[in-house]
Amino acid sequence: MSAPHAFLPGPALERVVHHLLAGTDAQTSLLSLLSLAGVDKYSRSVVRHLHRSHCLTLDALEGCNRKSLGRPLLPREDAFSKAAADTKQTIFLLAARFFVGHSEVFLSGQGVTDLVLLEVARKQQQGLLSVRIQNCPEVTDSGINTLVLLCPHLERLHLDHLPAVRGMFLPALVRHSTHLVAMQLTHMPHFKWPAIVVQLKHLGPARRLQSMRIMAVGLTASQAQQLFAILPNLRWLSMDGSSDCIRSAVAECRKLKEVHFSPRQEVGAIDAALQALAGAESLKVLELHHQGPMLSASQLRQAGRLPLNELRLESQVYRQSCTITHATPSHVDDRGIRALVDSICQRWRVDQDPQPFKLSLRGATAITHDAVSSLLRLPMLSELRIEGCPKIQALDKMRLIAKVKAGRELLESEEKRKAGELRRQIAEGLPGSGSSSSNSNVRIASSVRSSMLSRGPADVGVRAA
Repeated sequence: MSAPHAFLPGPALERVVHHLLAGTDAQTSLLSLLSLAGVDKYSRSVVRHLHRSHCLTLDALEGCNRKSLGRPLLPREDAFSKAAADTKQTIFLLAARFFVGHSEVFLSGQGVTDLVLLEVARKQQQGLLSVRIQNCPEVTDSGINTLVLLCPHLERLHLDHLPAVRGMFLPALVRHSTHLVAMQLTHMPHFKWPAIVVQLKHLGPARRLQSMRIMAVGLTASQAQQLFAILPNLRWLSMDGSSDCIRSAVAECRKLKEVHFSPRQEVGAIDAALQALAGAESLKVLELHHQGPMLSASQLRQAGRLPLNELRLESQVYRQSCTITHATPSHVDDRGIRALVDSICQRWRVDQDPQPFKLSLRGATAITHDAVSSLLRLPMLSELRIEGCPKIQALDKMRLIAKVKAGRELLESEEKRKAGELRRQIAEGLPGSGSSSSNSNVRIASSVRSSMLSRGPADVGVRAA
């Protein structure tokens, strides 16, 4: 063929590549594109150019089956998933050398080794912004160190289930990845924290890091204090451990706005954690992953005193399976919900500042009509999740829907009013809109009170219909 692409016009070849990139499985698309790239020089050019806008996925397809995919495995998928680790590594090295110019990379399974990481880092270098590595038993600290050194502009690094990693890459990460804003370290129980924190003491703070998920890495309270000491601007935190760990986070990270916490199953762990979170002045969102007995009324009353805009109390059983029955133990009951609502309402009366509130109670199998009556007393409820609550009747669900709808409408009307006032000030040439923003909370509070006085629970229920 004198003109290699004469048998397939350029637009048609591009449509083929787009179709492959839009496939249901990124790794299968990559294998097909590698085959297509071997046809001729023009095909290689099209494949490489169009693939740059996508995440480079090097996935060994382990655990891939009909149930996980929702469809039968293709012959190529089945053959690749059963291939030897050396074969997969060869293909991954080929893909890493061929596909360049990517800002995001995902690596998973056997065949992903330190050599593959080296090739990925060498080819992508400063353009690489996001890396996710999971379930790779052959990846070590050496490979991650190489990645960190060759890709200094990393913004997001997610590491999960890497049994050979000991965490000794962390000092180099803090020292060289000055653009890092999000990090995940999960299910790596062999971290050598004593040696890590000794090196971290001599480093400056990671000022750009704002989001961290750290779970199942064997972090103790004293080590947590030294880790969080270099994260002064952390705003989002998801972690497990003792209440002392969360206390260290609150003490060192004064800008925390959202916390997801899985406390250990110890006596008094929840109470101590809630007491520690009371010192987080900027906290607005809290998600508790509770696996022990039912939360008591006093614990929920303490949670209601926190200055939150969103509270997520979800059953761990529901989170893991999304299926639940009447016999499934509940994590909250009617008495606890009543205590929670009483505490929230009391806080708002003291602050004179009701805010839009979001609440999630998924998997609460014990709550009934009494809990619904308590929830209807909240001044402003803008979002409520009650999936997996089989004892809530249809009529009560309609009343809650109407309550949330009323809260959202009130919030939208206030936002429109503020926007209109800002436009009016701009049109009249008035200096700024500071007075509007400073008094907006007072106006919301007064409108909430007048709305709730003029519309009782029964009227709200009729409005839902």
